[in-house]
Amino acid sequence: MNTFKSQVEKDNGSVFLNPDEFGATHTINGKEVQSVVQNVLTSAEATTGGSVKEIYPGVYGSHVMVNCMKKDVEEVPVYGMVIDLDDHEYMVEQVNDDMGMLTILLVANDR
Repeated sequence: MNTFKSQVEKDNGSVFLNPDEFGATHTINGKEVQSVVQNVLTSAEATTGGSVKEIYPGVYGSHVMVNCMKKDVEEVPVYGMVIDLDDHEYMVEQVNDDMGMLTILLVANDR
């Protein structure tokens, strides 16, 4: 009998990251990883390091959310770390580990 955790792990790879459903191959720090990448927003909002966000007119950036399996990345990212995603540099703003599935929020200054 499958445990709940083993079923979730199986579903993460076979459903959520399945290239026929939501997933695609993206390059994260030089390694091809099956993942879901979504553009979250583009705004004039900037973080000062922590949970405080301030508006800076004229500062343009993009937020990208990446979902991938923890076991597929060489190193679990942490706040402030620079990540190369598909040949574009981003800074890690937040990381959550949900039963082996990482949700990584990335930010870049596009100006």
